[in-house]
Amino acid sequence: MTNDQELAQKIDKAVFPGMQGGPLMHVIAAKAVAFAEGPAAGVQDVCTADRQNAQSLAAALKSLGYRIVSGGTDNHLMLSISVPATKTSPAPKPAIALEKAGVIVNFNGIPKDPRPAKLTSGVRLGTPALTTPD
Repeated sequence: MTNDQELAQKIDKAVFPGMQGGPLMHVIAAKAVAFAEGPAAGVQDVCTADRQNAQSLAAALKSLGYRIVSGGTDNHLMLSISVPATKTSPAPKPAIALEKAGVIVNFNGIPKDPRPAKLTSGVRLGTPALTTPD
C-alpha cells in the first residue's frame, strides 16, 4: 500500500490483529478486491448508490410496519426486527419467504432480544449485491 516504511508499520499494526483478526482467507480476499477496486473510477458512485438503496429499502420496510434497529441506516445494511419464529421453524417468517424468492439473509440478534442466540428475532439485510453493476 505504501513505500514509506514508517507508514507501512503503522498500517501493519492497525490491520493485524485488530481489523484482520484471524487469517480468514475469504476476508483477506475481500479486502484485496476492495483495495484493487477502490481507486477505480465510479466506485464512489456505486457506494453512494448502495447507501441510497439501503435507505430506500429501510424506508419501504418501515412503511410496511417492520421496525428497523436504529430507525434507519446510514450505510449499506440494516437490521430489521422480524416477526418471531414459530416452534416448528427457527427462522423468522420473512426470512423464509425471502429465501423462497431466492434472497438469502442473515438472522441476527437485536438489542434486548427475547430469543436465544440461535433463534434470533432480527433479519440483517444489505444492498451491495443489488447495487453492484456487475
